[in-house]
Amino acid sequence: LLDTMLITTFTTVNWAMTQVVTATAVDDVLLDGTQTFQCLTSIATADVAYSAYNPPDADIAVADDEVPGVLLSATAVTTDEALTLTPTYTIELQSAPTSAVSI
Repeated sequence: LLDTMLITTFTTVNWAMTQVVTATAVDDVLLDGTQTFQCLTSIATADVAYSAYNPPDADIAVADDEVPGVLLSATAVTTDEALTLTPTYTIELQSAPTSAVSI
């Protein structure tokens, strides 16, 4: 989640208008599943009624867009018993692992 400080200001004029807060996720390459973050809220005001009020925090779940997978450059190769053919193929992971992956 993008780590930024957001200030939303309500005034005596706009106090009844809904204000939108947008949470922006940062795409990583890790296969790390859904991550949950907490948006902490606080109030700064000279208004006596609101200065002692502690607004609720918001929990934000960021869904992971990486999926596990293995990609082969070829699924069939040919060799011979005389060892004159030396077939090769490549293999790669489709997302970054959180630990070593042996194939």
